[in-house]
Amino acid sequence: MVGKSGLENPSVLAYASSKGALETLVKNWAAILGPSGIRINAVAPSVIDTDMSSFTKTEAGREVALGMQALKRIGKPEDIADVVAFVVSDGARRITAASIPVDGGSKM
Repeated sequence: MVGKSGLENPSVLAYASSKGALETLVKNWAAILGPSGIRINAVAPSVIDTDMSSFTKTEAGREVALGMQALKRIGKPEDIADVVAFVVSDGARRITAASIPVDGGSKM
């Protein structure tokens, strides 16, 4: 089942672990590189309408994905692109060591 971790679906466990590791790396790299004026941030999307989320092409997959979030719509690549564009802009010049969720209010 999509999004359900366990021995029958170890890829979900590996994916979740890697996301946790990236959040830790972002905080550490920001502390190390901040004195040089380098900002380190991450964008943390949930289900986005791409080939990687092919399970959303089925009714059951869509129901699982939509059931995990408040906004009740599958994210689009442009949802992520807009956040990335902001984070690299001067408008975000005081943001560092952040992992920004772009997840539609995910309950994961």
